[in-house]
Amino acid sequence: MLAALRYFARLKFEQEIKIEYIPVENGCYTHIRCLDTKNDLMDLKLFAPDMGQAKLIGEKIMLNPAGFYGKVIELALSNEEIPYDLTDN
Repeated sequence: MLAALRYFARLKFEQEIKIEYIPVENGCYTHIRCLDTKNDLMDLKLFAPDMGQAKLIGEKIMLNPAGFYGKVIELALSNEEIPYDLTDN
């Protein structure tokens, strides 16, 4: 039963997340698109030094795509400017 649930969850993820691997001269991009009905929620390319590592990134994202998207949004919203230290002047 658990295997069937995982299978159907994976099918749903594959409709909402598209991952493409793009070889470049010195490595590979993992291109991730999080899809909504009308818009891309996120379109992101991550560089990896080789195809194996690019595919590992994609596999890890597909374990929990919603969690990955949530962490990216959380990080973006919590990002703050580094305070400028006036004591160095």
